[in-house]
Amino acid sequence: MSMPPPAALSARSRISVRYALAFAAPALIALWAVSSATAQAPAEIDTALVLAVDVSDSVDEARYRLQMEGIARAIEDPAVLDAITGGAKGAIMLSLVAWADDAKLAMPWQLIRNQSDAFEVARRVRSLPHHSGQYTCLARMLRSVESETMPALPARADRVVIDVSGDGIDNCEVSAASNTARDTLVKGGATLNGLPIIVAGENDVVGAGTFRRPGFAFEDLGLDRDSTTLDAWYNAHVVGGPGSFISPADGYEDFGRSFRRKFITEISAPASTPLHLTPSARRALSAASNRDDMKSHSPATGIEASATAASGSPIAFVSPLNTAPDSASPPR
Repeated sequence: MSMPPPAALSARSRISVRYALAFAAPALIALWAVSSATAQAPAEIDTALVLAVDVSDSVDEARYRLQMEGIARAIEDPAVLDAITGGAKGAIMLSLVAWADDAKLAMPWQLIRNQSDAFEVARRVRSLPHHSGQYTCLARMLRSVESETMPALPARADRVVIDVSGDGIDNCEVSAASNTARDTLVKGGATLNGLPIIVAGENDVVGAGTFRRPGFAFEDLGLDRDSTTLDAWYNAHVVGGPGSFISPADGYEDFGRSFRRKFITEISAPASTPLHLTPSARRALSAASNRDDMKSHSPATGIEASATAASGSPIAFVSPLNTAPDSASPPR
């Protein structure tokens, strides 16, 4: 069986040279043969999307299935397919990483360019087994995405998005480790968006008093000594890159709604002008809208920018310090 030629991401995405060099690693090339959809990948796609899903100890079988079903239904949604086919290349690729103590590539890169592809990928998502872990090692997951998942992408992408969902802060390393891992991905050309799952009475407040892995001294927590909210923590330590945003879910039952709207935005926003949606994106968001706004809370900069869907519902984006690729400001 012939292997697809290794391909770097587009210059427009400014993916680091390290990614391009890593494409030649035999262990990563072997991943390309896993999926027939990957083998049929075109040379160029609009968006490469990594779905990073929390499977730590707090995520039982029922919660896991709610996440998988929410993702599958979003992929099958006609509004989502309209957004995909309305792109310049008319195709996206996505992969799914399940993360807890470590990160596992649960579903290698899959191509979606029509309804048949979408239904097949949705079927695969629903069939993914539940592999749970104990801890919430977010920084470790981001490093794995940077070193393993991204180099295995077999097509050039105009935009690279890493979609992180979870119900807790990193309890394996200090928050600065998440910042470092995030910034490395942003420098490589990726945008990181967040879907914090906020469960009333369970994780409304995080930071001080949160569970830490054995052997991790409270003295090392730094700023995490202070309590905060999960969405604020995601804004400070997860979200980054041009046009990045968070879309909190009001519990696991709300995951599907939040993911669907976020998914449409992620696959529709042009790489060059991330704060302005394409006409197909506006139509898709209008069709998907259920009068619930997708909220975003800005990080310490306090800067926000917004676009408006055809329905008039505001979609708030975090406006990072380096929204322009050539900005001299530090990445967020």
